[in-house]
Amino acid sequence: MSNYRQTIAEGFRAVLLGKTPAGQRVLTKLDRPINPEETPAIMVYANDARRGDQDYGNSVVPRVVKVTIEAAVNATPETALDLADALTDAIEAAVEANPTLSNKVQDARWQRTMTDVTSMGQHTIGVCLLQYEVDMLTENRLADPFPGDGFDGVPVVVFSVPDTTAPTLRGEIKPDPDLECGPDGCAPSAWGGEVKHNGEPIV
Repeated sequence: MSNYRQTIAEGFRAVLLGKTPAGQRVLTKLDRPINPEETPAIMVYANDARRGDQDYGNSVVPRVVKVTIEAAVNATPETALDLADALTDAIEAAVEANPTLSNKVQDARWQRTMTDVTSMGQHTIGVCLLQYEVDMLTENRLADPFPGDGFDGVPVVVFSVPDTTAPTLRGEIKPDPDLECGPDGCAPSAWGGEVKHNGEPIV
C-alpha cells in the first residue's frame, strides 16, 4: 500500500499522461538515468510535507505537501528554451484542469516555474522545474478513536435489561384499591344511578 506522498505523485502522473509532449513518459520513480533520446520526459515526486493549519480531530491529519515536477526535452541550442517553455505550459494546463487530481487531494496550487538550458555530452537539453503545494487529508492510523473506554468500535446494537435485584424506595408497589375496577370494568351502570333497597346499596 503506497503512502500519501506516492499517492499524490501517482495522481499527478495520471493527470499528465498523454496531455503533454512527453506523452506516456511520466515517471514517479527512477531506477536509472534518462538518456537524451528518451526525452521529452517528466519526473514527479513529493519531497516535503507539513501538518495543515485546520484541526479535524485525532482521526484525520491535514497535510500540506510540496510536489516537484521536473521535465526535459532534447533540442538544439536555438530551440531548447522554447521547447522547455512549451512543455511547461502543457504541464500547467493539465494540472489546472484537474486540481484535485481526480479527487485524490483537496487542491493542487501552482507555486513557481523555472526553465533553463543545459547540455549532456553532445546534446542540448531544455529543462523545466515546477513546484506545487497540495492539500490532502489522511487517516491518522495511530489515533485511538475510543480512548480508554474498552470498546474496539462503535456499538451496533444496545440491549437494556431491567435490574430485578435493585432495592425499591417504597417496597413492593401495590395497586390502589380505590382505583381498582370490578369484574364489569370501571364504567358506571347503564342508567348512571345506584340501585338501593331500604336505603342500602344492592351489591
